[in-house]
Amino acid sequence: MLKDAAEAEDVPINALVARIDAERIKSPTPPGLASAIRVWLVFNS
Repeated sequence: MLKDAAEAEDVPINALVARIDAERIKSPTPPGLASAIRVWLVFNS
């Protein structure tokens, strides 16, 4: 799913993960990166 999302946005997977990570760390109590990726995939698929 992550690969498909990166292809849909025409960005490398690592760039998409970096974007998700940047948003994740803005949270007062940031979730783990894997959890943040899963949530992002659910809401952006």
